[in-house]
Amino acid sequence: MKRMQNIRRRGFTLVELSMGMLIMAIILAALGALALAMSSGWKATETQDNLQVARRQTSTQMYYNVRSAKYIGVATADNISGSLNKGGAVMFWKGDKDPGTTMYAYQVGLIEHDIDSATLRLYQLPQTATGAMVPFKAGDIDDASDVENFRKLPGINCQIIGRNVYDVTFKMLPATSGRQAQSLEFNIKYKSGEQEQLEYGTATVRGPQAPQP
Repeated sequence: MKRMQNIRRRGFTLVELSMGMLIMAIILAALGALALAMSSGWKATETQDNLQVARRQTSTQMYYNVRSAKYIGVATADNISGSLNKGGAVMFWKGDKDPGTTMYAYQVGLIEHDIDSATLRLYQLPQTATGAMVPFKAGDIDDASDVENFRKLPGINCQIIGRNVYDVTFKMLPATSGRQAQSLEFNIKYKSGEQEQLEYGTATVRGPQAPQP
């Protein structure tokens, strides 16, 4: 009886304590790895959701501006001019309610990819700005150099219509016998961290009207 009492009082041995600590360490490490994996999964899902929202918002803006336009002047892709920091752009005659046939400066819209900030930007000149009523011709918005000149006009407004934009290609499809109006093909790649999404679309000008020559 005395011997059994001594065994019960002895407690855990060093080996037993070491084994217990080792098992606890393994369990804690497994729980930590599981928590990290779940956190990474949630973050990836959140990033994908944010890209999806950005893609839909930008797509809506693209379709609205192009379909309501009267005329598409120039459409380019990223680095099309050979410059490694030149973003794709499209210039168009906005579809205002004014039924006139003259395209004025304030009726011109420019959508351009800003590579440095990974944004897609819409440039417009307010009707109250200096030079807003200057007449524009088709030849004033049909070249890549016109894009830069328009963006530098005094009083120009800039609105961000897309974020996390990594790569852009705009391609204008002219009106033909089989296509009554101009169309714009756009290919936009969105990127955030390791997550990427692509947006392809074709928008057709619904009310085509050529500006004065």
